[in-house]
Amino acid sequence: MIMGAILFSYFIGSMINYSVNINTPSKILKFKIITIEKFFESANVAKHLRRKAIKSLEYNFDKTLITLYDKNEFFHELPVYIKI
Repeated sequence: MIMGAILFSYFIGSMINYSVNINTPSKILKFKIITIEKFFESANVAKHLRRKAIKSLEYNFDKTLITLYDKNEFFHELPVYIKI
């Protein structure tokens, strides 16, 4: 009984750790934004240009993410005889 509780606890802990550390698209975007902000600070880029670059990154990231998802979902839903 104690061994079952230990294994259950380990399993739940592993699943929580995995779900917290997974690289979701929002985490990837946030990392890219932070990297760009640090670069702009070191290069002394004007604030209005920083905002434009970050908005462009966010727009392109969302567009690319949606496009890739839509393409994959679309091709997944096609019948087999059309895929050949």
